[in-house]
Amino acid sequence: MRRTRICSYYRTLLTSSTDKWPEIFRMNRNDLRRVDLNLLIVFETLMHERSVTRAAEKLFLGQPAISAALSRLRGLFDDPLFVRTGRSMEPTARATEIFALLSPALDSISTAVSRASEFDPATSTSVFRIGLSDDVEFALLPTLLKRLRSEAPGIVLVVRRVNYILMPPLLASGEISVGVSYTQD
Repeated sequence: MRRTRICSYYRTLLTSSTDKWPEIFRMNRNDLRRVDLNLLIVFETLMHERSVTRAAEKLFLGQPAISAALSRLRGLFDDPLFVRTGRSMEPTARATEIFALLSPALDSISTAVSRASEFDPATSTSVFRIGLSDDVEFALLPTLLKRLRSEAPGIVLVVRRVNYILMPPLLASGEISVGVSYTQD
């Protein structure tokens, strides 16, 4: 019963003209609490990547997690959303409609929940964790430290020696925020 109500809500939302959206949102806002925002992120990524494998890599998830999310999305929207064609997935007409409405909505949500505030390096006491390869550390670190001392004396810089192979997992885990390395690949 609930799934039918949610699906009919989205069907009404997607087929209505934009001048009716505020009325629909006021009437059915409680239905939104049943929607997992992470599913919508997965949907948006699948629309961009057109591949479960690439979406999983981009979101740092496994393929089974993306497949399970896609299954839930199909149930939520009562539509297959994607049709396999060779090695990629093509969105259905309904998926394209949903994406046209969803993308700006996710941008708005991202802006609303952003914690970004004014950054003043002169007064900041933030800790920045960076990963540098040996050659990049030798070339950039002395100049960077000199500039930080003069323009951002309260900032703490934690440097971790890494190479280009170690960077992706360190970035994904949050151990470093930025990684700089040189490679000829």
